[in-house]
Parts: sequence; structure tokens; C-alpha cells
Amino acid sequence: AQADVLLFLHADTQLPLGALAAVQQALADPLVLGGCFQLRFDDERESLVLWLWGWCTRCWLLRSHRLVFGDRALFVRRSVFEAMGGYREWPLLEDCDFVLRLRKLGGRRGFAFVPLDVVTSARRLLEVGPLRQQILNTSIFLLWYFGVSPARLREWYSYKKPQSREKVG
Repeated sequence: AQADVLLFLHADTQLPLGALAAVQQALADPLVLGGCFQLRFDDERESLVLWLWGWCTRCWLLRSHRLVFGDRALFVRRSVFEAMGGYREWPLLEDCDFVLRLRKLGGRRGFAFVPLDVVTSARRLLEVGPLRQQILNTSIFLLWYFGVSPARLREWYSYKKPQSREKVG
């Protein structure tokens, strides 16, 4: 890739119309190093927890770089990404680490929250249980934030689709 801006998009996340223009507009401010979008789940009607989590990313009062994960479509100037050494080779939380390092480098004005919603799949959250998965995600993030290594936390995060409770035969 030769672009001046890099956009990291999860395979199960869709960009909204006007996303690229919104990124260009955010980066028109030379103090902005990168940023992210607001989050909406494709099936928020299935769970109050999903709706509430998405709402938290859209509410300006709760806008925090600490609530930014890779499913929010991160973008960054290529020069900044390269100067930071990119993402660390971690089994998880590399996106959170990157956002915290980016925010530290650029300060509060260096990270932009684009007021458009990306839509990401709720499949995993619905399979595991939205509240259970969000409690697990929050616990893992807090443990990492207070010093537990991502390699150790990876064991907690491994995803196993819940077994059907139907009896066969």
C-alpha cells in the first residue's frame, strides 16, 4: 500500500457512506494523527446490552480512547503508523495498545472520533451472550491495563461456539 492514510477494518465490519471523506476531513487538522468511527451492531434489537454498548461509542459524554477497539475501524496517518512501529505482534489487544500509544503521542486533539457509525456483526456476542462477552472483554482489558500480558490473557479470550443443548437420539 502506498496511501498516506491507513484504515484498519475488521472483515465483519462495514463502513458507512461518506466514511473516506470523513477521514479526510478529520485529518485536514494537522494535529490529528488518527482516529476511529462510532460503533453500531447489525442486530442491536436483539439485546439491550448491544444497543447500550453501541450507544456508549456514539455519546459524546463517553467518548474515550479507552473504549476504542479495532471493530471501530481505526485510521492513522501512514507516517505516524510507521514512526510508532505499527501494531505490536500480540495475540490480542494490539488495537487497544495502538490506540493508547497514538493518544499518548498526539494528545487529546491527536485522536479524532468521526461522527459516523460503522456496523459490525453481533454474531459472536449473541452466540456467547452479550452481557457475558462484554464482562469478559472489560475484564481482559482491565487486567491488561494493569499489567497482565496479552499472551496470558489470550487463554481467557479463546472463542468456542456454545454447544447446542438439544439431545440427540
